[in-house]
Amino acid sequence: YQKLPTITNFPVEERRHKAWAYGHMDERREMQNKNWELINSKKMGWREETDKSDPYFNILLNRMNEKFYAENTESLGRLPENKFDLIFTPTAGYSGEVFAEKLDFDGDVIFYDYCSENLEIKQNIVNMNMSMEEMFDYKNILKSSGFDMEFSHNISNIYLQGKIIKERLKTFGTFEELRLLQEKMNDDYNVDYWLMDIIKPDYEKLIERIKNKKVFFDISNIYGYHVSHACYTLDELIDSFNKLIDTLETHTEYYYLKGSNPLKKGVKITNG
Repeated sequence: YQKLPTITNFPVEERRHKAWAYGHMDERREMQNKNWELINSKKMGWREETDKSDPYFNILLNRMNEKFYAENTESLGRLPENKFDLIFTPTAGYSGEVFAEKLDFDGDVIFYDYCSENLEIKQNIVNMNMSMEEMFDYKNILKSSGFDMEFSHNISNIYLQGKIIKERLKTFGTFEELRLLQEKMNDDYNVDYWLMDIIKPDYEKLIERIKNKKVFFDISNIYGYHVSHACYTLDELIDSFNKLIDTLETHTEYYYLKGSNPLKKGVKITNG
């Protein structure tokens, strides 16, 4: 006869704090399924409707709060020498302004974002050509309505990540240099703002805009961003990434795609 060990389980209160365990519990399974359906739908107000009584989703939603990145968190890197007549770039930072200046470019700049608030913020910053003081005032206005604006140069140097981001920021230039480039871009080129989730875009609209154009397409870190990975499966992200490349390959005169893929690896893909 062999005596079996005694197993003392965690109490129910502690078990409720475990994110994915005990999926057989009807209450937990129902709540998880409902939350993931809301997150995946990204319908207006999905963040507010998501049940945050569960600690896992409370932490997750805190990380997924909308924010506007006033400065760039990636280095500029080496740019192509091709001539372009259309730039697509996300709203964050001053990448569009720098691309319009440093590329061999004459054409239209399109800022895109899946978040309508980010588009409005970017358009206001560009149209007003805001100073740093005005940007901080704007940040306080946004904060009062529950929206956040983040500045990379305020990140602490204590941590390695802070030092890395500040070094990346330097590759774009000083704030005043970027503000002058923003003013020049707005004066010299047609600037448009698109509400577009690049992972699931309106392909008909996109194809119509890029058809027979020389396109510089910046996807930044969108495909590797934690919000993207929360809202889409890896297979969906990879399929979308490949479809975007196929779309550019098929309909542009030539293109250059810059950013990172769903595996967070930096890519520069071109047929020019």
